[in-house]
Amino acid sequence: MKKVFFLSILTLLLSSCGVGVYSVSSGKADQSEISFVAADKCELDVTIDNNAYKVDAVKQKDWRKNRNIKKTDINTITIPVGQHDLIVVQNGVVVYSKKIFVSAGEHKIIEL
Repeated sequence: MKKVFFLSILTLLLSSCGVGVYSVSSGKADQSEISFVAADKCELDVTIDNNAYKVDAVKQKDWRKNRNIKKTDINTITIPVGQHDLIVVQNGVVVYSKKIFVSAGEHKIIEL
């Protein structure tokens, strides 16, 4: 009788030691990023929707299509998702002017 009582208490204790149920939601951030690649590392003046930024271009030699760019504040601009007017000026000359669309979580690479 003691064994049955002990086993039933032990079973009750072990069955109540469950891990709680957690809900986890994840997804892509509502931001996107733009980086620039040029033949040589250079400073660029970038205008996105009338907002001015100064960034450095990543050297073409250091970047390949299947390799990620190390994202830093110096070479990457974070922008909201959607359509944007992009103008890139290098040494006073407009080298890139286009309307671009970026989606959520996208890291767009602009080759100059």
